Amino acid sequence: MKKLKFIWFIFILVGSESAFSQLKAFPEAEGFAAFVSGGRSGSVYIVTNLDASGTGSLQWAVSQAGARIVVFEVSGIITGDIHIPHGDITIAGQTAPGAGINKPRVSHIRNHASKRQIH
Repeated sequence: MKKLKFIWFIFILVGSESAFSQLKAFPEAEGFAAFVSGGRSGSVYIVTNLDASGTGSLQWAVSQAGARIVVFEVSGIITGDIHIPHGDITIAGQTAPGAGINKPRVSHIRNHASKRQIH
């Protein structure tokens, strides 16, 4: 009977590991924000210009509601403040061509945000 209880305990322990494991924000993620959901399974918005606002701008992309992933068709410096009003967003700076994206200031970020390689 003891052996059966031990086997049952091991089965529960091994089976519950996947129930408690979480998907990382990206494979190399570490630390406090390693498990944020970001824009996983959300809509993709493409930044097509470096303007402070308007369609195709970073501000336009981050202002959309719902889970979303922001990618870049442009590279350069984006000026002006950026306000991120909704969580569940991934800003994929590594998708910018050439020298990449530089955004000196982001004024406000909500929960569940993931950003990579924006300098």
